[in-house]
Amino acid sequence: MRAFLLSTAAAALLAPAPASATDITIGSSLAHACYLSSFHSIPGRFAVRECDRALEDELLSDNDRVATIVNRGIVKMSLGDFRGADYDFDTAIRMNADEPEALLNMGLLRLRQSRLEEAIGYFDRSIDAKTLRPALAYYVRAISQEQLGNVRGAYADLIRARELDPNWPVPAKELTRYHVRQ
Repeated sequence: MRAFLLSTAAAALLAPAPASATDITIGSSLAHACYLSSFHSIPGRFAVRECDRALEDELLSDNDRVATIVNRGIVKMSLGDFRGADYDFDTAIRMNADEPEALLNMGLLRLRQSRLEEAIGYFDRSIDAKTLRPALAYYVRAISQEQLGNVRGAYADLIRARELDPNWPVPAKELTRYHVRQ
């Protein structure tokens, strides 16, 4: 079952925060609580403990285990525990190299760490893997590209983010900073 990684990292860097929950687990109370904590960006050690207990005590499918690890990473990132978040996202990616929400969140973490080239690589991979939040992936890739001086690439990514989610005002607002000359 797929949930969707909202974005907590997006809110921190002009909105770049964790992308929210990756998979929702029905019938598994601790894994579901972990998902809800990541989805609502509820920071707190209690949320991390819920995720830990879900991973230790519940019978989870491989997909639900990966999702719960990503969700725990999101909670850790929200708490500023970048080392713990890095470990969780890396673990999830090792378990499933094509998990788009793990890739997106690892990119958000790298963006928050100012490791911009790495962030772009993860955003590229999350887009290729069909993230549930493609507009967010293009938006945060635009932020990374602009910080690296690639203004044309940033502009193109902001256009794409706006096209993918026309109801999300952030990319459109960012585009007002650009003046295109013919």
